[in-house]
Amino acid sequence: MTFRDVILSMLVAVLAAGLVLVERKLTDAIDAYRSNTETNVLSVSVNKALTEAMLEQNEARKSDLSQLSKLKSEIEELKDMKLLLEEKILKAEVATTYVRWGRNDCSGSATDLVYSGYVGGSHFTHKGAAVDYVCLPSDPSWGRHANRPPGSAAFMYGAEYEDTIIYNVPDKNREVPCAVCRAKTRSSLIMIPARTTCYTGWEKAYLGYLSAGYHDHHAATQYVCVDEDPQTVVGGGNNNDNGNTLLSCANKMWLFKMPPLRK
Repeated sequence: MTFRDVILSMLVAVLAAGLVLVERKLTDAIDAYRSNTETNVLSVSVNKALTEAMLEQNEARKSDLSQLSKLKSEIEELKDMKLLLEEKILKAEVATTYVRWGRNDCSGSATDLVYSGYVGGSHFTHKGAAVDYVCLPSDPSWGRHANRPPGSAAFMYGAEYEDTIIYNVPDKNREVPCAVCRAKTRSSLIMIPARTTCYTGWEKAYLGYLSAGYHDHHAATQYVCVDEDPQTVVGGGNNNDNGNTLLSCANKMWLFKMPPLRK
């Protein structure tokens, strides 16, 4: 082998080694490109998914904020309604009515007179009589059958005091007045028998005597509180009509052995 051949062999070997080196570098570059490409594609997919998730989350948040705003608006409307109702309740006038038996007026600055009149009821001898005492107005208005013959009907009679001492009247022939009173700022009413003072939380409208009809009469009656300072009907006269009657109540509870009460 000549020197030239040796040199040529060496050059071929060097070129082959260079080609192998270049091939390897090119392969590495191709692999790196592929890897970067796949990474980029993955990164784009991830970014897209994240973007979509963020958009969905924003939409959900907007929906939640809209619902929250709506709820806040409804709460404010309910608060306004509550305030209006409270104002109406405060402005609403609370009142109750009662009959003051034996008087033609009402007592107290917070009490109005609805009307005054006369006490009426059934005749004390009638077995089928109504039991109620009623306060008849002094200015009645008549219906279209005002002139109808009595026939089979219920009857109304004026009431008379039948106790001159308790009611402080000159005789037993005096008619009994009454007044329908309206107590403002009061919402309930009770009549408490056998008491001259009120229980805690209650306020006295008037004080009087427990009264009813005579125990041996045919007609039943009810218990009412006749004012302690009774009046008589002005112009009522003193005829002994004995239609409906009022007597003071005597205690018989001792028969039931109730120590606080006495005969």
